[in-house]
Amino acid sequence: MNEPKRWEQMLVQMYPSLFVRSFHGAPFAPGYPICGPGWRDIVVKLVERISQAAANYPIRFIQISEKWGRLQIYWTSKASLPQEVEQAVEEAVALAEAASACTCARCGAEARLFSDGGWLLTACAEHARGAPVPTPLGHANAHLVRGYVETDIQIVQCRHYDRTLDAFVDVDPRLTD
Repeated sequence: MNEPKRWEQMLVQMYPSLFVRSFHGAPFAPGYPICGPGWRDIVVKLVERISQAAANYPIRFIQISEKWGRLQIYWTSKASLPQEVEQAVEEAVALAEAASACTCARCGAEARLFSDGGWLLTACAEHARGAPVPTPLGHANAHLVRGYVETDIQIVQCRHYDRTLDAFVDVDPRLTD
């Protein structure tokens, strides 16, 4: 009897150019998503954003997995990318990682970071284990994100992730709530 396909398998099949490689003629997908079901929508949106931004460019995921209680996403390209494409890919990755930091990995509800015997997990009140990790006043959903001042000058910005908008809002890191 055939088991139904998992969402991860369907995503890889829908976007093979971003996932599938060949090794000695055998296909494999090193960037196959390994994360909780609560982050499914985040990963799907990430892949859709990158597919649109990088159409016709050789971008592949190296890894999409949970580390330190949030998504960690690694990608590569076999060729130099136009700066606007690279910026769009980096923005999509930063948004997905930020979204995972405030979304329960099990159910997708609004969540926060917990520490359970040295393991970090992002969870809602229902799925929480351990103790909440304290957040300094004014730094909830603040993320350091790579950006550009001009077309070729990279900077690191402190940006606030708005879960409702699924977007970054620039903030002054010196301000508090």
